Amino acid sequence: TETVRMLILDETTSGCDGPTEQAIYKHLQRLNVQFISISHRKEISQYHSRQMTIDDKHTLIPTLIMRSRL
Repeated sequence: TETVRMLILDETTSGCDGPTEQAIYKHLQRLNVQFISISHRKEISQYHSRQMTIDDKHTLIPTLIMRSRL
């Protein structure tokens, strides 16, 4: 059997409700799989450490996602 090390998710959760989307990303985190998500949903940023945005001029804007630790 082969082990998956990285996934590219292109609008994978676009048809899912919030709880299902959350379950998918939490499961991926538990599996310790690296993943790249392509999405219009801002809610998934909580599952990522970096974000790449394409603006209206097609310019790539890399962003480090900062979270406070409570």
